[in-house]
Amino acid sequence: MRQPVILNALIFVIILLTSCKHNIRLDNYTLGVFVPLKTHKKIGKKEIEDIFHTQFKFNRDGSNLLELVIYGYCSGKETFVFSGDTDNNITRDIQKGSIEALLKIKREGKLEKIFFLKASGSDQEELIDNLVLETKKILNFQ
Repeated sequence: MRQPVILNALIFVIILLTSCKHNIRLDNYTLGVFVPLKTHKKIGKKEIEDIFHTQFKFNRDGSNLLELVIYGYCSGKETFVFSGDTDNNITRDIQKGSIEALLKIKREGKLEKIFFLKASGSDQEELIDNLVLETKKILNFQ
């Protein structure tokens, strides 16, 4: 009878510890967004920063850094196909775009954690919004 109680207590402690391991207070963090030059022509650093600052409360003078490095961006693809038959209409295929980022959490200059994020969306605003949602999931924000 004693073993199931100990096992249940151990499982509860493990669940409690794993659910809290990424919770950080962002009021001590500054946001740094880095977009490579070839990607910067497609998606701007300012747009990403603006949306992140509306969703999170960062301290612009914080001693810790939440660094978001965009390393992949595709705005999507729209394809039109015409079969040559005048009776058939032109078919249209839309593929969503994607954005990939590396999220680095640095505390007092030391790298603490790294996460890889990927989000998809039909336009630039939806891509960034979904990237924010992925960031919230990683950091356990509601």
